[in-house]
Amino acid sequence: MYRPFENRLNHALSKHHLYRAQWSIMYYLNNDASVTLVELSHYLGVEKPTVTRTIAKLEEMGYLEPVPTKDKREKECS
Repeated sequence: MYRPFENRLNHALSKHHLYRAQWSIMYYLNNDASVTLVELSHYLGVEKPTVTRTIAKLEEMGYLEPVPTKDKREKECS
């Protein structure tokens, strides 16, 4: 049941050049304003490099913009 749902969702999102994983991040950010990549990776249950790549793609597409932080090792997005 999950796979057909995911396929239909990806098909619906394709007109915006998005996939479910990207949409999940944008949905989370829409509800929780800004969050670190580590917090996002814990919420989604995926590795931080996966979130980093997805965020970079969303920034490249203009859907997200980085938020400056005091700690240069940490990255936030909104």
